[in-house]
Amino acid sequence: MKIIHTSDWHIGQQFYNHSRDPEHRHMVHQLCELIKQEQPDALLIAGDIYDYTNPTLQAEELFVELMLSLAAASETMHIVMISGNHDSARRLTVNRQLWQTKRIHIIERISSEQVASSAFAAQVIELPGRGIIAGVSHIYDQQYKTLAQAATESVPESPPEPGLESAPEPALSQAMQRVHSALMAYVERRNEAQLPVVLMAHLAVKGTGKIADDLQEKHTFMPLESMSQGWDYLALGHIHRPMTMRPSPAEDTPSTAKARYSGTPFPLSFNEAHPHTVSIVEIPTHGAAPQIRQAPLKPLIDVLTLPAAPVELDEALTLLRDQPDQPLYLQLNILNDGLFLDAAHSKAQQILEERATQQLRLCKVQQTTRQTLLTAAGPTSQLTIDDLRQIDPLHLALDHYQETFHNPMPQEMIALLGDAINRCKS
Repeated sequence: MKIIHTSDWHIGQQFYNHSRDPEHRHMVHQLCELIKQEQPDALLIAGDIYDYTNPTLQAEELFVELMLSLAAASETMHIVMISGNHDSARRLTVNRQLWQTKRIHIIERISSEQVASSAFAAQVIELPGRGIIAGVSHIYDQQYKTLAQAATESVPESPPEPGLESAPEPALSQAMQRVHSALMAYVERRNEAQLPVVLMAHLAVKGTGKIADDLQEKHTFMPLESMSQGWDYLALGHIHRPMTMRPSPAEDTPSTAKARYSGTPFPLSFNEAHPHTVSIVEIPTHGAAPQIRQAPLKPLIDVLTLPAAPVELDEALTLLRDQPDQPLYLQLNILNDGLFLDAAHSKAQQILEERATQQLRLCKVQQTTRQTLLTAAGPTSQLTIDDLRQIDPLHLALDHYQETFHNPMPQEMIALLGDAINRCKS
């Protein structure tokens, strides 16, 4: 079986008031060319189809347009998708029977009734003679625990996989394992021809590889063992960076199986200034190691933080004047110890207007105070008298307010505080 794996499209996203619709069309055009070249058995979209659970009419119209374009790229390819945490599973599946006429399969979210009766026909797509695709649309933590109780009636109780008891949340990991085991047991009974098996899911799991610190802060990663066994390739969505993982060494865990996050098809934030790809996966037979290749996708508009490390505003503005004219979303990265962001943004915008460029789009001015830099240096750093003199009391107050109340300080309060500081200085 040969598949193309992608995820996290976030159709309908507005990026600092910029519509991403042209970028989605550009991405799908590249996908259609790749499909014509590779002729896969299936295209898998592993969740977060939309950016919002209640997408706009314009976003839903674009979804239809993109799906029809992809379906027309191959007369034999199937498209299989699951919902993510940004999607409404019910809304996505409302027209699933109609979509099936175009070989487009939208997998339903697992219910307690399905788990209790071991009836997962709505989660399993069989490609005759090629392979089986099972899908787990996004399930919230508490729902996993509820589903696991229903699974006890259909799947005999068994000891948890090695590694689950030491997981960040053992009860959740074991609940996930029971639900996925029930699904994979159904797939095993149905797979009499021993066809390759792909499992799709939208959640945060990890294997033996190291997860980047910034991702660890945003997500609780469950062990890969919680995904059960029996799959030859695990097509994951939810994490926006492309990553390949192997299961942790454990008894009865197929060492040949691989799991991968395909990542986003183009940058959805300034944190995603990395190469974007889709995964091309070929599985010779059930139990064989999947062969994984990456196909690059060129973004229509890339993202750039200018410069990578914060500098004084004047230096940043000089860099902006010299920035080559090309399609970019820009984030200006400045040291700010007194200037309001609106003033910095206005100066930067004025430069772009003077250049009469339509390609450089200023989205954001990212500020970093010297106090923040000193804090980031770690607990071992010591402030000198000169350091203290450099710290602006107003911005120290702004940082404290933001950290305490998780909102920016109101302008009236800033004005009063600024006046008080000026009086003290005088």
